[in-house]
Amino acid sequence: MKKLQLLTILTVLLLAVPIHGQNCIKGAKLARQLKAYYEQNNQSLNNTKIPYMRIEGVNKTGTLYGQGTKTIITDPPKKYTCYITIQKTDGRAKTKVVVCSLNKNGTTRFRREHTFPNGNNTLSKRFKIAGTKDEIIIISMKNLSVGNKFKYRIETEYWGNSN
Repeated sequence: MKKLQLLTILTVLLLAVPIHGQNCIKGAKLARQLKAYYEQNNQSLNNTKIPYMRIEGVNKTGTLYGQGTKTIITDPPKKYTCYITIQKTDGRAKTKVVVCSLNKNGTTRFRREHTFPNGNNTLSKRFKIAGTKDEIIIISMKNLSVGNKFKYRIETEYWGNSN
């Protein structure tokens, strides 16, 4: 009886953890490493050896194959608002995208989530995320299909006061 109660409590606790938060864990870890390296060496983020993609103002393309994942972290923008456009350019895979941010205090914050449906359609999703000045943006993507691919293009733009 006690084992059943314990199992029930553990199940409830596991279900209470937000699913979107789990997608930001890897990105948050990379972002914290990037932030620490940047602060320790007082260098530009472009000189780090930590795997990340700088996507401000440029296009990045890629492909996620069966149940693959991709985590992208960005330089901290100097602008207040970030616009992220993710376009499905080819493939049939159902794919989940989660956007989070890491602030100066090291706190990860869930921002947006979207799931691209299974099928041949080429769709795009644009996120407007306010309050991103000096926060590292984390974009996590997960291909939810076993045998299908998801080809994508990501564009970012930053707007607002840079003071």
